Amino acid sequence: MKLLLQLLAFLFGFVPIFSQYITVDDIDYKIINEGMELSVSSKLSHYSGRVVIPENVSYKGKSYKVTSIGDRAFVGCRDLTSIIIPNSVTSIGDGAFISCKGLTSITIPNSVKSIGLGAFEWCDGLISISIPYSVKSIGQCAFLGCSALTSIVIPNSVKSIGESAFENCSNLTSVNIPNSITCIETETFMNCSGLTSVTIPNSITNIGAMAFFNCKGLTSINIPNSVVSIGYRAFSDCSSLMSIAIPNSVTNIGNYAFGDCLNLISIKVDKDNKIYNSGENGNAIIETSSNKVVASCKNSNVTRGFGKGIRQPNPDTKNSVNGVKGGDFATSRDYASRFPAVEAKYPGNWNQYLQSNLKYPTIAIENEAQGVVRIEFVVGKDGSVSQCKILKNVPRTMQRVYYDTQGKKHYETFNIPESAVNALAEEAIRVIRAAKWTPGRDEHGNPITSVKVQEIQFVLQ
Repeated sequence: MKLLLQLLAFLFGFVPIFSQYITVDDIDYKIINEGMELSVSSKLSHYSGRVVIPENVSYKGKSYKVTSIGDRAFVGCRDLTSIIIPNSVTSIGDGAFISCKGLTSITIPNSVKSIGLGAFEWCDGLISISIPYSVKSIGQCAFLGCSALTSIVIPNSVKSIGESAFENCSNLTSVNIPNSITCIETETFMNCSGLTSVTIPNSITNIGAMAFFNCKGLTSINIPNSVVSIGYRAFSDCSSLMSIAIPNSVTNIGNYAFGDCLNLISIKVDKDNKIYNSGENGNAIIETSSNKVVASCKNSNVTRGFGKGIRQPNPDTKNSVNGVKGGDFATSRDYASRFPAVEAKYPGNWNQYLQSNLKYPTIAIENEAQGVVRIEFVVGKDGSVSQCKILKNVPRTMQRVYYDTQGKKHYETFNIPESAVNALAEEAIRVIRAAKWTPGRDEHGNPITSVKVQEIQFVLQ
């Protein structure tokens, strides 16, 4: 790591000095903030066992205060079992504890103000964590994949929670979102299949795409009258969800927001809502201006397609696989293909399948390409895959961190070759095609050809 940073220093035109890094009591530090403070840094031999980080460090007659856990400081330290963080630390860096699988609990001191991007990602042994009132932001993917985590209390001091912050926390049973938050970001609680209770405060105005996707334990959800927008697939695959009430504040509901909620028996739209209604006999969400059926349930008096006499614009003409052009009207066959009664699925554990079959392309590793690839494809009646289309690829522009001779942190933007980006998309398509899928089904339980969207995240370790 030190050699890499020194090479970067040479490339970016500053001269590193040997004293930029120090080691005291088997802990590596980086001197920052004009030589006054220390940031815990990574070490080649990895940390293990119990690590106690001191508040102050003496080195060659000089005293330093430890103020941060650096980016990727403990990444991959699978034998790290516990860590004591002092009250002097104000930030936990990006990826600081990625894949510390032996870590079961951690206490964050009340001096910490920010938890970085992916800070505890894939710490799947982490059972409990205490977030103090000093924390103002929780970064993207901060606790992604912490599958042993059962509960978490988010204090009112937190102003922002990043995308996918608690994604794949499959044993998380309850969460109380503080009223200091105004937006539940994309995929924040995606695949939290054990989640049975969630409190959404009346400060929330937007519920992002796939925010609660596949939260199979949720039986009910209270959407407050402050919510304006419910994103694409926000509550899709919440198969235990039995009732929905849409308040009059909601003006936008994304495609398939409540898709595959197969146990829904009650859907109500507030009578004062000017954009949506429940139909004549209720138990549906219908866009008033177009008669578009947004959602229905087993007790609805309208079909999941259009219902008698209802014509519905294609919900996603831009990405249609059925040849419906913008401005045209979809037929019931188009609607069934894109929004089947039961969505096509991978029959086993998707994450395990990826771990066994996904190969990170060498050209992508060499060029530091990483991020999310989103693929749309068609699953045939026999489970075969065709017509793969890239909806989202990893970014071509990224940032890397480096430090100057005074220890100040800087970000350098760099471009990733198109060939490296495309290699990740091609690999995503390869593993999707190689999988055997369970086909979607229509209202009568018959297998049909349907559209599926799948995301694959590539992360450099």
